[in-house]
Amino acid sequence: MAQVKVGYVDVDFVLEHHNGFSLIQAELELFKRQIAEKRAKKMQEYQEAIISLEKYRETFNDSIVKTREAQVEEMRKQLIAMDGSTQMAIIEKEQSLFQPVYNKVDIFIKDIAQKEGFTHIFTAKVRGTVFMLSGAEEYDLTQEVLERF
Repeated sequence: MAQVKVGYVDVDFVLEHHNGFSLIQAELELFKRQIAEKRAKKMQEYQEAIISLEKYRETFNDSIVKTREAQVEEMRKQLIAMDGSTQMAIIEKEQSLFQPVYNKVDIFIKDIAQKEGFTHIFTAKVRGTVFMLSGAEEYDLTQEVLERF
């Protein structure tokens, strides 16, 4: 029976100390800010449309008011749809930015495992989620992975 040798890596630590991490974070924050600005603009347009609708009610006939109400309702639905797609867009952007770094980490981990005879390497945590609560320091490969960047 083969000997089991287990190691672990704190992927968050590796990412945070990667020289491109701050650039990735800045790009992600810019993307989030652009989305927030776009939503704020849509919300302002919607609020202005509601105010305009009230004025339409005072001066125009029911047919025109109904058309304007339908337009305002459509704007409301677009805002709701935008809110739903925004979170997914942020997640997809984050994945596209970090995936190349994760791929490198994966290559380095597999290389270390092969060279040092590890049968299993776990991650201590990823993006704040803890996967391993305890591990002997001698099996912590975090610094070794970080040095390869």
